Amino acid sequence: MKSIIKYELRHYIHSSVTFLFGGLFFMICAIYFFIDNIRGRSGDLTAFYSSVSVIMLFMLPVLTARVVSEDRKSGFEVILITSPISTVQMISGKFAATFIVIIIMLSSTLCFPAFLSLFADIDVVSLANRYLALLLLTASIAALGIFISSLTESQVAACVLSLISLLVLFAASPIGTAVGGNTAKIISAVSIFSRFTEMNQGMFTVGTVVYFISFTFVFLFLTVQTTAYRRIHGGGRS
Repeated sequence: MKSIIKYELRHYIHSSVTFLFGGLFFMICAIYFFIDNIRGRSGDLTAFYSSVSVIMLFMLPVLTARVVSEDRKSGFEVILITSPISTVQMISGKFAATFIVIIIMLSSTLCFPAFLSLFADIDVVSLANRYLALLLLTASIAALGIFISSLTESQVAACVLSLISLLVLFAASPIGTAVGGNTAKIISAVSIFSRFTEMNQGMFTVGTVVYFISFTFVFLFLTVQTTAYRRIHGGGRS
């Protein structure tokens, strides 16, 4: 598993796209921070972290699109699936490397509440809760994106399908609210973005954390099964 993590991290480090991606993420976050907090003279970071979650919605499909599909297209997956490394180790390593990159990206946004603390009181517990919510949300998005990446050799197709899936999950909450009744409760319960909104607003529950972890586990499990199927049938190409 360590070898897979190192391999994936080397790919990210040696890719100029990674640095452009990270720079773009930080720049967009800075713009939203300026609009929501500096220009608005607000010490409330709720809107800012809501914006960060939306930025991740659009950016993470690009990051995860290549994780498995690139190996399938290049044929490198054949080497991986015929190696002594288990399928679970292979997928876990790819997910871990991707999540490390996500953690680094999110860590870069710590400078914004640090700057704001010079002018306003920052609730450290609330801030920690929001970052936990972001980590859980992005882990779920990454797991979904990696699963979709395992279904196709095309990075473009993987990116588009991931984005569409996430937009459906994102739109589920307002649609449920418009419909009302039990439908709203059901949709709110299954939408990762509704769950994130609750945590971002300070409503921390163990059930929400368990939901995010379960969501991540289910899609990593499906990715393992998809890859194991190709492993059994002796090739990386479908």
